[in-house]
Amino acid sequence: MQREIEDVAALIELAGLGAHLYGLSSGAILAAYAVAEGVPVSGLALFEPPFQAGPHGGPKPGLAERLTELVAAGRRDDAVALFLTEAVGVPSEAVGGMREAPVWAWMVGLAHTLAYDTTVTGYAGLPTDRLKAITVPTVVLDSTGSPPWLRDAAVATAGAIPGATHLSLSGGFHEVPPEVLAPALRDTLLG
Repeated sequence: MQREIEDVAALIELAGLGAHLYGLSSGAILAAYAVAEGVPVSGLALFEPPFQAGPHGGPKPGLAERLTELVAAGRRDDAVALFLTEAVGVPSEAVGGMREAPVWAWMVGLAHTLAYDTTVTGYAGLPTDRLKAITVPTVVLDSTGSPPWLRDAAVATAGAIPGATHLSLSGGFHEVPPEVLAPALRDTLLG
């Protein structure tokens, strides 16, 4: 994870003054950690960082190991199903329907990354000490179509970052259409 933070720092250095950083899901956690460690940005946007911050769902200890075992055994499809039900909170009956959707093959193609995603997310709760080190203008967003635990995490994350703004945007499961997201980011961070 530290190497990814270093990669973010290198990209921000290339982008130069005035750069803003946007992170989605586990990428939001990495973006927050990078800025907390002093990566110089003018603004930060975090979309549904999956911290364990409320009474709802999220990854459980041992999940990363189970995902690794499934992928190593060539059971990528099962790894995606396990991740969706145990880490994201998708009901198992919904996963059955998702298997028929065109996006399923794309998710199976990413199965080897799920254990790492679970490791980035962690299990220990909201890292308030780390988040309170963020001093740049920050907006934390969630989608009205996301599960309660992701929305709770967004609210808690915004509350832990001094001066952060929280926005709930109209969208689907762990996503907001670009035509809704872009104006919200522009108005909040560049307004």
